[in-house]
Amino acid sequence: MSIDLKFTILKGDNDIYNKSLIFDLETYKYIRMNYNIAGKFIGILTDFKQQYNISNLPCEINIFELYWVLNLLKSQEINFTLYYNGHKGIDIESDDSVTDVNKLVIPFHSKYKLKENQTNFLFNQLKTQLDTSMDYKFYVYLKDKFKYKKSDGEIQYPCLLSGLKFGGLYNLYTKDPLTIHSKYIVKKFIENENQSFPLVQLQSDIRLGSSTKKEVLTTFLNPKTHNFESYSFQWAGF
Repeated sequence: MSIDLKFTILKGDNDIYNKSLIFDLETYKYIRMNYNIAGKFIGILTDFKQQYNISNLPCEINIFELYWVLNLLKSQEINFTLYYNGHKGIDIESDDSVTDVNKLVIPFHSKYKLKENQTNFLFNQLKTQLDTSMDYKFYVYLKDKFKYKKSDGEIQYPCLLSGLKFGGLYNLYTKDPLTIHSKYIVKKFIENENQSFPLVQLQSDIRLGSSTKKEVLTTFLNPKTHNFESYSFQWAGF
C-alpha cells in the first residue's frame, strides 16, 4: 500500500512560512501515530468555513513540526506533496469541473489539484528558511533527546504543544497527549554565554511546575560547540 501524505503550507504577515494545514484524515492519522504530532484542530471553529466537520479538520501544525516530519519522510522515502496558495487563503471546491487553475482546490475527498507540482521547490524554500534557525534546531533537539524505543521496537517521539498556559515555550509529553499529562514545561533556550537564568523566575516556574506535576526544563546553547545542554528542576519541598 503506497502512502502519499498531503500538506498545505501558509505564510504569515512577515512573508515567511509559519504553519501548515492538514485537510486529509489519512495524513493526520499517519503523523499522529508515527511521530506524535497532535497539532490543533481548527475545523471546530465556527468562523472557519473551509472545514470537515466530521473530523474537525483541518488540523494546524507549526512550521517546525512540518519541516521535521518532511525530513523524516524523505529519509524513509515516503511520498508527500506540498501545496501553497500565494493569496494566504485556501479555496475548497468539490466540483471537478472547476477550471480556475490559479486557485488551490482542496476537496475533502482526497482530491488534491494544483496547476503543477511544486513540492521540491517549496521544500527547498523551507530548507533555506529553517536549516540555520536555532529555534528549529532546538525543536529537533527536544524531539530527539526525549524519544525512546518501545517494547515493540518502534520509536516513541515526544509531543510538543504550546507551553504558553504555563509560562513556557512548550509542554512536552513523552507519549500521546491524550494518554498522559505533560512531563516538562520547556523554557526557551538561553544562547548568550553571559546571560543567566533569573533565579526568582526559575523559582516561580518550579513552584508552578510542582503544583501541576511537571518539571521545568531549562536549556543552554553552548557557544563553542553549538550544542544544547538541558537541566530539569522540580520543587523538593520541605
